[in-house]
Amino acid sequence: MKRKMFKDKVMAELMAIELDYERAKKLGVRAIRILESIIELGDEPLATRAVYLAAHIGGRRGESIVKKAAKHPLDSVRIAVAGSLHLLPESEALDMFSFLIGDIRDDVAFSAVRSVGRIDGSRMPQLLASIMTNHRAEYIRYEAKRIFYSKSIM
Repeated sequence: MKRKMFKDKVMAELMAIELDYERAKKLGVRAIRILESIIELGDEPLATRAVYLAAHIGGRRGESIVKKAAKHPLDSVRIAVAGSLHLLPESEALDMFSFLIGDIRDDVAFSAVRSVGRIDGSRMPQLLASIMTNHRAEYIRYEAKRIFYSKSIM
């Protein structure tokens, strides 16, 4: 498929009223460069969707774009990164989590806690326990506690 036609296909997926990430994921790594340019342009609704789609596609290039977007100036893009952490390999997700938990916007940190709470890794209990006692925002400490205890009951 020609580049312009493929870009149009990627854009059509991102602009759908209800984006089907599993279907859009089939665009594959070829879509990564297009997603990266959309994130860099900073069109807020498209950039956030592009972050999630890059995380769904995954692979080194997808993970690289998500990691780069963690430093994006738009809060909503960083929230999208935080919300997509559970889609990444555990080590990559936890590295990004360590960065995002200190974000100036608490809603970024809150989304990161909720997303990593969906990962069943061996480092999760210790990580959540640390957030429960050390984060500056009470509601983030509470969310970490809620996730911690819901996982320990299971």
